[in-house]
Amino acid sequence: MKCAYHSEKDAVAQCSKCGKFFCEGCGENTGEEPAVCNRCTTLSNVWDAVEVEDGQTAEQPRISTAAGKKKPRGILVVIILLALAALLVNLYLYLGQDVPNLEEFDPYKHPLLTADLINDGIEEYAEDHGGQFPAKLTDLFGKYLPYEKITPSVLDMFSYRRFSPTSYELRFKDADNVEFADIVFGKEDK
Repeated sequence: MKCAYHSEKDAVAQCSKCGKFFCEGCGENTGEEPAVCNRCTTLSNVWDAVEVEDGQTAEQPRISTAAGKKKPRGILVVIILLALAALLVNLYLYLGQDVPNLEEFDPYKHPLLTADLINDGIEEYAEDHGGQFPAKLTDLFGKYLPYEKITPSVLDMFSYRRFSPTSYELRFKDADNVEFADIVFGKEDK
């Protein structure tokens, strides 16, 4: 018998709640308790967290099998609301208060944003030049780096290498001209 979630793996147990077979990575099978797959464990935890208006914990519905029973819609609503909340938090963190307006933009104070702007310029240059990236960053001035505040001295904060006309790497450099290894923009030939 194969796992319902990983067709390439052999099943080690059958879930006591939904009846699906699962592999070692998809559930718990201690041998002492009834086996439960990760999906049913997660759904059970979600229902434990949901509270009814009067403060009582909602009764957990039976998880249906493929025999035609309806699945509870409340779980889906809770999962969608949690996903939406997580998306909004991530969006706020990504676009949050650290993004300056153009008048206040200082490339030295916002190097990641500056790198992103330069990387966008590199990709726009390639779109206009048949997929070929610029030979040097100063080729971007004018049309591809329209921001007045990105000057040649700002570009000195970065290391740019064009390995071939269709591959490049853009890295930060510190004050001693040492490249940071953990933040890299680029595209490799395949």
